[in-house]
Amino acid sequence: LGRSDEAVAAMRAKHELQRKLGVTGRDLYTTYANLGTFLLHANHDRATAGDPEARRRFREGVEFIRKAVEVNPQAHFGRERWQA
Repeated sequence: LGRSDEAVAAMRAKHELQRKLGVTGRDLYTTYANLGTFLLHANHDRATAGDPEARRRFREGVEFIRKAVEVNPQAHFGRERWQA
């Protein structure tokens, strides 16, 4: 809703807490999927305009989407691979 940077910060905090608690595997799916999506949305326009930092963060978003697919390949009936 226009607050992607705040969403990214919240998801990074969640991911860090999960790391400290030893959360692994499929239990990280929603964190990976949401963080990746928020990074993509927050950086798409600047990345396509050539901003190097936005491109780095966009690529990071793609990697989180790939991790989400890796830990739960059948989420959303297997269509996650198309998002990546």
